[in-house]
Amino acid sequence: MSKASIPCREPAFLISLGRRLRAARTAVSLTQAEMAARLDIARQTLISYETGQTDPPSGLLAQICNDFQICLLYTSPS
Repeated sequence: MSKASIPCREPAFLISLGRRLRAARTAVSLTQAEMAARLDIARQTLISYETGQTDPPSGLLAQICNDFQICLLYTSPS
């Protein structure tokens, strides 16, 4: 299976995920620095997730979903 055929690796999905991640952060009035500290990651790493430049590890996504009581993966790309 090629990388392009895996939906969660497609750039459009990462941008959408990044927007949802940012929305979750801003909904609870956290700065990028505060959220990064809470997740024990570098601020620049959080920025790369929010902008869709990199794919957050599944364990971190699970932590975010649990901590904020949200589902970041509520849609799949079509």
